[in-house]
Amino acid sequence: MSKRPAYPNYVGTIGGTIRMGHGLWVHCDNRECLHRARIDLEAIAERYGAELSVAEFVNRSVCSECGARWPNISISLEPGGTRGAKMGYTPGGNG
Repeated sequence: MSKRPAYPNYVGTIGGTIRMGHGLWVHCDNRECLHRARIDLEAIAERYGAELSVAEFVNRSVCSECGARWPNISISLEPGGTRGAKMGYTPGGNG
């Protein structure tokens, strides 16, 4: 298994993510927690500036459930076409 880098990989800025219309999720990789949260990118850009790198945001992130930090925090981008859509499955549903 490969070791994670000492610092999150650069994947753009908060402002760039907003302009692309993408959403951002932060995941706690602590096996006892596995908390995840959708990030309000506009609020982050207002507070820290649109040029804040996503990598720096991840580096500063702390899980609100268990207190985990990088490298036990990861992100996923939500493509622009699905931002705000209800995703997942419904138990007993068709799919």
